[in-house]
Amino acid sequence: MSGSLSRDVAVEVDHALRTWLIASAQLGYGNDDYVGLSRDDNRYFASAGLTYKFNREMQLKGTVREDWLTSNVSGVTNAATSVLLTLRLQK
Repeated sequence: MSGSLSRDVAVEVDHALRTWLIASAQLGYGNDDYVGLSRDDNRYFASAGLTYKFNREMQLKGTVREDWLTSNVSGVTNAATSVLLTLRLQK
């Protein structure tokens, strides 16, 4: 029988620079243990973002995130950078 057991933990901190500008940072770690195989993956990420509040109903958020994957299996190591721009409308 095969499968995987995943464990994840993350910490996020938000700070109001102004009432209309919020800075955020996040760090995380995850582990994937593949049952039935001798593979063990470690995942790490770090992200930083800014949220600009135009008013109570509209926000613009920009986030940059870096992800890393390491494994005890050769050739599986990976790194990726993501940039996200989000417009939030709420009523």
